[in-house]
Amino acid sequence: MMKRNRAKYRYQGKDYTLKGLYRLLRKNMTVFAEKGYSYFSAVVEYNLSDEDDNWIPVKLIFSRAKRAPKNSRVVLLCSDSMLEDRKVFETYALRWSIEVYFKERYKNS
Repeated sequence: MMKRNRAKYRYQGKDYTLKGLYRLLRKNMTVFAEKGYSYFSAVVEYNLSDEDDNWIPVKLIFSRAKRAPKNSRVVLLCSDSMLEDRKVFETYALRWSIEVYFKERYKNS
């Protein structure tokens, strides 16, 4: 999951922040009424270092629960830009359940 910061992502030859990409691409959002969320994805380039010109392709998935406040979107980054969106969601869900387990288990330690 990506934090909203000033990191730059390159899309079609121009640099954007996550906020700028969201504004540019939100019209492509797919709504899943029965599942209660909407999302869209885009393949962009991300620079791995601040100094070098080391851009790699990554997939960003912007998602928001239907009943969540408008500014509560989540952005997932996947280094495998060819992976299906559904698979990224499934993998993240598994990862998240592991984090919640450890948080609860070691909460009082």
